[in-house]
Amino acid sequence: MTTSTTTIRRAWLGALTLFAVVVPAAHADHPNYPQTDAIWETSVPAGQTEHGIWTAGNINDPHDPYFRRHAYWATSDRWIETVTDRAGHLIAQTVTGPEGTTSFLTPLGQRTGPNDTRAPDVPRVWSSSHPQLPPFPSYGATYNQQLIAADVLVALSPPRQQTIAGFAGTVYELNFGGPNKHTVETIVLQDGTFQPLMREDKIAHPGGGGPALDVQNRIRSRQTMPSSAAAVQLTHATYVKTVRGWRAKVKAAKAKKARAGGTRRAKAREPTRQ
Repeated sequence: MTTSTTTIRRAWLGALTLFAVVVPAAHADHPNYPQTDAIWETSVPAGQTEHGIWTAGNINDPHDPYFRRHAYWATSDRWIETVTDRAGHLIAQTVTGPEGTTSFLTPLGQRTGPNDTRAPDVPRVWSSSHPQLPPFPSYGATYNQQLIAADVLVALSPPRQQTIAGFAGTVYELNFGGPNKHTVETIVLQDGTFQPLMREDKIAHPGGGGPALDVQNRIRSRQTMPSSAAAVQLTHATYVKTVRGWRAKVKAAKAKKARAGGTRRAKAREPTRQ
């Protein structure tokens, strides 16, 4: 298995990559993450569908421009996710399965930050055959158990419990070693299931002098149901239909842009009336 320090699936979050779940390679000051394919697993039981909503952003800034709301549906081998900003504007959508992963990126989703003036005016579709991290606040339950077994995640001592969205959980610390031991990154896992409830990073203000960043990926709601009863059916047909619809939107947006450009050029060629 090959790991990297960033995840392409989170690319549309631009500057929010600081807040995203990443897959660090072994490093002197970083934990030795288990190199297994469990990192890609949703850990949702076969025949079941999980529906959840979680948010990501700096809770110390009520106007955080990088705030994101994630809504997902996931089965054992498929998932679909919709990402919006604080105002509800669509940022991106992603669908994945045995076929691969495809994302629909709106113009907003292609910006690297609030001051990015290079944002295109048409959406784009991105595809990959490589597996992607599941659409949760942190890793899936199976991989979390491997992280605990490898002492990458260590329960606080004395143990600390935290209830999030009605789920009772235990707080774990990311056990960085080396001289720069990092002790302010914690993950809350649901008791008994090891499903992620929250991942929190407390970071000194990058500019210095400002308030610290308290970035939380926090579950807001989650439920599991028989797949046959789920409002969203995740199948090969769903994947194909969804991707086809996204590509049609991009094609239509490009055609509209071309027509607008033609109209502007035609007006520019019109003689000036005296």
